[in-house]
Amino acid sequence: MINGKKVESYFCPEDWCANKVTYALQEANESIYFMTFSFSHDQIGDEVIRKWEEGVKVKGVIEKQQNNKYTEMKKFQELGMDVLWDGNPYKMHHKVFVIDGKTVVTGSFNPTANGDEANDENILIIHDATVASEFLGEFERVWKEAEEAQVS
Repeated sequence: MINGKKVESYFCPEDWCANKVTYALQEANESIYFMTFSFSHDQIGDEVIRKWEEGVKVKGVIEKQQNNKYTEMKKFQELGMDVLWDGNPYKMHHKVFVIDGKTVVTGSFNPTANGDEANDENILIIHDATVASEFLGEFERVWKEAEEAQVS
């Protein structure tokens, strides 16, 4: 607890961050907004899709330089999900999921197999609507510059 707010911290690979992210996503009832540099972890991608299929609003932005054969973007686009490539001239290096406007998952962890199994990474799961609101503001800024996804 920090200032009365629940904050969880995990370190990869020993804490299996992909499982922690997946568990947090499973709690979504209303919305999932995400911004991430790279997104190729099937388990996390499949959970985002499952929640979208259940009617949870999903919007996401992935760094355009990560347009490769491993990206989850292909699945998201085939389903018609609201996920775009980052459109700003810089590398969009965020790693964040905002769940139901009250939980933030963030840290150095990219949702990739390397991020989960090979790299020293970290995530914080912050249960605080005020913090979530700040990240949603940044999401909206990034979203305004985002581009329609064309997957190569």
